[in-house]
Amino acid sequence: MVWLHGGGEGGLLTGGHDYYDNETTLRANRGALGLATDEAQEAFGGAYVLAPQSTSAWMQDGDGFAPQIQAVIDEVVAREDIDGDRIHVLGCSNGGFMTLKMVAEQPGRFSSQVPICGAVSGPEGTYHLSDDTLRSLAETPTWLVAAANDDTIDAEANTVRFHELIEGSILSLYPTVERDGVVYPGHWSWIYVARNDPQHEGVRIWEWMAAQQR
Repeated sequence: MVWLHGGGEGGLLTGGHDYYDNETTLRANRGALGLATDEAQEAFGGAYVLAPQSTSAWMQDGDGFAPQIQAVIDEVVAREDIDGDRIHVLGCSNGGFMTLKMVAEQPGRFSSQVPICGAVSGPEGTYHLSDDTLRSLAETPTWLVAAANDDTIDAEANTVRFHELIEGSILSLYPTVERDGVVYPGHWSWIYVARNDPQHEGVRIWEWMAAQQR
């Protein structure tokens, strides 16, 4: 399980942050920790969780970060007892973009991708993925998650658009982000994935991911 963090968890070069310690990527947004819970590990039958940290933000240099992330994945696969046919990539916001970018750069490499409230609508040469590139991702099982009231990254222009272009993809578009009676900002749709909430035809997202294989 490769978890790609959001824009606020980058390291030294992001917004005056003075940390580069990986702890932030583990603790923020419950992304990596959610996948490490007993519930998630049972769903996946035991899984390694890899949570690399960018020096800035993935969207600032997707072309440069993609081979670095892949090198880390390859190193861990070579070192540990990992099934190379069951490597999943997912991430939120900034990491949602990088999830799509990784699959575009390594077609056929991942068993599934879960981009959460991601954006790929930046100018050419930055965090832009063309319609043709998005269509080419259809060979990788894809589940997209966002909230309709996201006022950080427009869900219709991004997540819904990805869904329409990536044939066979699944879309979980929540109206809002709420959990245990608490209403969160609409951008925080990763809360649902971190708790195995999205469902499609009676199957929850973790179980769906676990069933995917290259």
